[in-house]
Amino acid sequence: MNTRAVSPVIGVMLMLVITVILAAVVSSYSGSLVTTEDRPWQIVISAKANTDFFVVRHEGGDPISLSAFKITIYDPETLNTTSVSLNDTDKDGIPDAYSEIGNGDDILETGEAVKVDWANTTWSPERGVKVVVEMYERGGNKPIAKAVTVVD
Repeated sequence: MNTRAVSPVIGVMLMLVITVILAAVVSSYSGSLVTTEDRPWQIVISAKANTDFFVVRHEGGDPISLSAFKITIYDPETLNTTSVSLNDTDKDGIPDAYSEIGNGDDILETGEAVKVDWANTTWSPERGVKVVVEMYERGGNKPIAKAVTVVD
């Protein structure tokens, strides 16, 4: 009677089980070491301006809270610039520098827009001037959305 054949089979099976368990432990541990970054905002805007006001329209992408963003408008030739914070600084329920064209919930969603009177800015362009409109996350230094228009 040959009883030696059973022992190598059991040994190989035990080695496979231990290898699989070790691989699972290493995978679980190394997966927790990876940090995930926040997903960048995805938003498309369009802009239209005349000598009285400008409008920034949300054309698609993520809905954004207006209080977390600012709009910067500049003339690429003269570098005249103005910025508008999109929040209610005195908390009276009336936006300080803009009016939301939409449902007025301080969330800018696809199809909604923000209208800013040039009177609420530090600079206003003349008719025929090309302006660049950029939207920034408050405290950020890279624009998340950009549009170009000519003042009517």
